[in-house]
Amino acid sequence: MHTDVLFRHIDRTESLNNYLHEKAEAIAEDFFKHDPDAHVTVRVEIVRGRIAARKPSFRCEVILKPTKSRETIKVVKASDNFFEAAQKSIQALKRTLSRRSERLAYDRKHEDRRNTA
Repeated sequence: MHTDVLFRHIDRTESLNNYLHEKAEAIAEDFFKHDPDAHVTVRVEIVRGRIAARKPSFRCEVILKPTKSRETIKVVKASDNFFEAAQKSIQALKRTLSRRSERLAYDRKHEDRRNTA
């Protein structure tokens, strides 16, 4: 599994990098066990800078490119809290992959029924 973590307008720290790397890779490995060359990219950026009257806004984007499929999965979430934006995007990725997995299992199940009829 190849995982890249990119920061834009945010200072990269080892703890932030490790947090995003571990979370994204754990979710991707759960659903792509048989695709070790899948590529995960996590981008984190400040969308709206901090001034005296407002808080900064963070956006976390997770892009997953499996090698055995042409489909690219992209999830983008934003929040005023860095960790909340990261957590929302990881949860959304998990839901998306879960739905995709359920849909594929459903299609396989009904394909067998169509072939036997």
